[in-house]
Amino acid sequence: MKVCRVTKIRFTYRSLEGKLPEIIENLTNLTSLMLYGNKFSGEIPMSYANLKNLIHLDLEGNELEGSIPPFLGNMKLNFLDLSGNSFGGEIPTQLGSLINLTYLDLSGNLFSGSFPTHLSSLVKPKSLVLSGNSFDGPIPHQLNSLAKLELLNLSANLFSGLIPTQLDSLANLTVLDLSNNNLSGPLPYQLENLVLLEYLNVQGNNLSGPIPDFIGQLQNLTYLSLLENNFKGPLPVVAFSNLTDLNDLHVAT
Repeated sequence: MKVCRVTKIRFTYRSLEGKLPEIIENLTNLTSLMLYGNKFSGEIPMSYANLKNLIHLDLEGNELEGSIPPFLGNMKLNFLDLSGNSFGGEIPTQLGSLINLTYLDLSGNLFSGSFPTHLSSLVKPKSLVLSGNSFDGPIPHQLNSLAKLELLNLSANLFSGLIPTQLDSLANLTVLDLSNNNLSGPLPYQLENLVLLEYLNVQGNNLSGPIPDFIGQLQNLTYLSLLENNFKGPLPVVAFSNLTDLNDLHVAT
């Protein structure tokens, strides 16, 4: 009797449709499942809980719906991309137990409510993308525990309140996108500590006060957008002259 040793499946951009195939549950040696860019619909089958060795799951860009099954938090995932679907409901607390997860993208779905603070329990994430949902309320200061984070994208939600000063603890951050929310108050000067930052976008909020000089200390910036806010006063030209790598600057004063 032959034992199936399939470890990777990749069927991408094939216009495959219908439910996700249940037969995959029998492939218990599977480590990578990539089905992105198809037309799969329905929910993630509960039988996929058998895929205990899965470390890479990419279902981006389908027509999937329902809730994220809690059993995903019991896997060995280091990569999880469920973006561009119609998932909703609550993000299960079990996802905070994915100790090997380095990449999480839940953008472009139907999630709502407050920020899922249990995600701040993740140990190794380098990329966290929750854009294009309907999350609201404040951005939690607990995000400062994600010390290895390099990319944080919370754009196109309904987040409100101040930008947490504690984000300055994210010393490895190169991309910070908080655009198109309802954030208010000043751009906190503590962000000057994000010296590796290359991309900063806070466009489309209700931020106010002067455009801060400290931005000139972020000398790795290549992209900066402050448009569609309530900033007052002149552009700190002298400070901005330090931004020698800046290719895209979007500021209205």
